[in-house]
Amino acid sequence: MENGIFKRSNTLGYARAPVLMSTHSATDFEWSVKFINGPYFDIGIASKLKTRSVIYSYDREAIVLDAYNSYTNIKRGTTKIHSGLKKLQTGDVIYFKFQPRTKTFVIEWVSNLQYYINSP
Repeated sequence: MENGIFKRSNTLGYARAPVLMSTHSATDFEWSVKFINGPYFDIGIASKLKTRSVIYSYDREAIVLDAYNSYTNIKRGTTKIHSGLKKLQTGDVIYFKFQPRTKTFVIEWVSNLQYYINSP
């Protein structure tokens, strides 16, 4: 992370929250990611962090938005909980919200507004 912007350092990049998120936390946590371009993209929340590994392969509780060239899925560990979602487009923004008091994790996907403005 550099100046609040995540920059990939190799094939597998990662970022860690500066504050530990827990169901005992007094405040909600929110973060967002804007999809710029690329063939493969995973982002979410996990209870364990190993560098140079795909998070959902070792953390069964990780909740990850998993996007590839032709599909987008949401997984809990290796289990798909939503599949066949539309493909991410450049400019799409994914918002993540963790609400500890209600033990809720929300993923909100906002499509590139420019696409809709320029559509006939």
